[in-house]
Amino acid sequence: MKSKKQEPNIAYIQRHSELVDDLAKEYGVTRDEAIEVIDHFFRTLKEMLQDIRMPRVHIRKWGTFGPTVKYLERSINATLYHMEKGNGNAETMFLKMNYLLEIRNRLLKEKAGEETWTEWKNKEMPDYRDKFKERSNIKHVKARKEEDKEEDTPGTKTD
Repeated sequence: MKSKKQEPNIAYIQRHSELVDDLAKEYGVTRDEAIEVIDHFFRTLKEMLQDIRMPRVHIRKWGTFGPTVKYLERSINATLYHMEKGNGNAETMFLKMNYLLEIRNRLLKEKAGEETWTEWKNKEMPDYRDKFKERSNIKHVKARKEEDKEEDTPGTKTD
């Protein structure tokens, strides 16, 4: 099955059209080929950064992208807060919190100089994100709680 070729994101190409032209000329390719290579690079980078395992992505002479322990601790605390308030599905939030804790612990090991790549390269991580998006919508949860209250009002018969 062939995958449909995606059109490049023209907005960032147009902002840097002069640079794209210079690169195409320097490497002896057409402008369209240069656009295709650049677009493929950024799509791949986006996929890497959205990986459920939250890897650190290092690009020479540009920088390292990835989560930080502080960011993960903030997310864990926010999840705990919403669990205590009853916002969202507790099971899904518990999965998210455990997932974030695993990644936080991995980052702490990496910071201490331990190698975690072999342990994490093929690690199966439960993807809570789809379930979390559909179940933790706070408005949806509050509306469901109000419906439950209406059903349980005294003097009404439920079958």
